[in-house]
Amino acid sequence: AAVDAKADSMLHSSRLTIDNALAYLQQVEKMLSKEDFSSFLTIIEDFKCQRVSKGAVVNKVRCIFQGKPSSLSQDLNLFLPPEYHILPDESQNDKFLSALQLVRRIRERFSVTKPKVLTTFIDILARFQRDTITIIDARERAKELLGDESDLIIEVEAFLPISPSVNLRPDFDGEGQARHPSDKRKPPH
Repeated sequence: AAVDAKADSMLHSSRLTIDNALAYLQQVEKMLSKEDFSSFLTIIEDFKCQRVSKGAVVNKVRCIFQGKPSSLSQDLNLFLPPEYHILPDESQNDKFLSALQLVRRIRERFSVTKPKVLTTFIDILARFQRDTITIIDARERAKELLGDESDLIIEVEAFLPISPSVNLRPDFDGEGQARHPSDKRKPPH
């Protein structure tokens, strides 16, 4: 009985989220072809069954939503962590150009003295894009790779911004209080 009460409580507390999700699915169904909507549902089901990563979901959904009203992506962002938000096309183009400029600067700086720096940096970005490392890991690895090149580090930090909701110090709670190592609760977001 206690388990049923807990399940009922969880269902009730998340009712608004479920209602929002259902309303969003209805909106998506109206704006997509039957084939695209079926693909969308398959992607969501694959994610639910842990067959694809969050990053893969975002990339696949972005392809399906291409050329559709931006409200589809904006509304989907309500259900995604900030680091996975789908940006409007203009922002994506700006981000792509920023990446190219940063790669170009790294190549110019290190191509003669340390040619592996560029390939390692590209590998870091690729691993982040494939969702095998977090944005925090990508930033830290890039900063370590670039060493004392403060101008490039500033560009990396701008290119890979950390959302305020990302907990940088998992050993501290949301109010800056030290968390005891035996406290296994997730940090607040």
